[in-house]
Amino acid sequence: MTPDLNSKLVEKYPKIIGKLSYTECNDGWYDLIDVLCSQIQKHIDFKIQNSQLSEEEQKSLQVVALQIKSKFGGLRFYVTGGDDTTEAMIHMAESISFRICEHCSAKGKQQSLSGWIYTSCNPCFEKRTRRIYEKSQIKE
Repeated sequence: MTPDLNSKLVEKYPKIIGKLSYTECNDGWYDLIDVLCSQIQKHIDFKIQNSQLSEEEQKSLQVVALQIKSKFGGLRFYVTGGDDTTEAMIHMAESISFRICEHCSAKGKQQSLSGWIYTSCNPCFEKRTRRIYEKSQIKE
């Protein structure tokens, strides 16, 4: 993800993403990650305000991202903390990522190129294919 978009996420969700220096995915998933973090933090804040949790329980409830990346064409959102609800939110976002182009956020599908699996729309996949082909021609 570009540094500008990563900085926006850190600024909006310092409790979740504040300790990550970068996300290892492309810009097309920015909105998906943004909505996921928003809903997770709303859930946590609501639960803390409306329950009798100890300070220790509140700390363990706060979701903190350890790594956000693309793997096998899907979003991976590794965290500490949370509960069954936040775990379900993350699972849903990861599942949805397989239908969103990781480059431009258009409707996408899993595609394979040179042994790598991407979730991509056809135009972005064709651009990637063309770049790889052009690079291979330069080396020859």
